[in-house]
Amino acid sequence: MNTTDAAYAVAHDYPGGTEALGPRMGISPAVLRNKVNRNRGPENRNVLSLAEAVAMTDLSNDERILEAWAAQRNAVLVKLPDAQLGDHDALTAKFNELYAELGDLSRDFMRFSAHNEIESHEMKVIEADGVRAIRTVEELLLLIRRLYARDGQIAGRGGDGH
Repeated sequence: MNTTDAAYAVAHDYPGGTEALGPRMGISPAVLRNKVNRNRGPENRNVLSLAEAVAMTDLSNDERILEAWAAQRNAVLVKLPDAQLGDHDALTAKFNELYAELGDLSRDFMRFSAHNEIESHEMKVIEADGVRAIRTVEELLLLIRRLYARDGQIAGRGGDGH
């Protein structure tokens, strides 16, 4: 999905659609519909600004525009968890989640590559598995940082910093 399609989806999937989202953004529903129109021609001067895309994302709590932009930039969006300091159970659960996601990635790769060729729709599944695993690794690292942070620094053993 590209950013144009994502903006359209976010605006129209919002509860009440553009009729509800437009006024919350400070613009009319008709103008918002024009700004997210996927078939907008060069004569349409209503273009979604970056500030408006940010407002749409914040108001809708829908990251599809960010995810589409990240994908276009060959990157992934990682939502960080709201973990509390000292939450060992959350850390254990996140490790288990990572193992399961790596298992999914491995299983799907083995299944789809068994015929020595991977179809485009199969590659999308493999990529989605990989993105989920990457996100979980980032979440895991954040949990570890939060769990072991002491006064803004990772606690060390003794004076050698290790």
